Amino acid sequence: MVIFDRGYFSDAMFRYFSDRGYLCVMRIRDSFKIAKQCTGDCILTLPGNKKKGTEDIDIRVIKIPLDGGVTEYLATNYL
Repeated sequence: MVIFDRGYFSDAMFRYFSDRGYLCVMRIRDSFKIAKQCTGDCILTLPGNKKKGTEDIDIRVIKIPLDGGVTEYLATNYL
C-alpha cells in the first residue's frame, strides 16, 4: 500500500494507482467535495471526465475525529 500525506491527493494519481492494481491511501482536506459527502466510513463515486477519458471509480472515504475537535479524512481504493 502506498501512503500519501495531506496535500498530495490528486484525481489523476489516485486513478493511476487504482488502474494498475496498487492500493493507496491519501489524506484529503475537509474542503474536498468527497470529504464533505462522508459521514463516517463511506463508499463514494469519484466521477469520471469524458474529456479526459476517465470513468467513475469507487473510492472509500473514512472520517476520523481526532482530539481537539480536528477531523481527518482518508481516501483509499481499499474497499
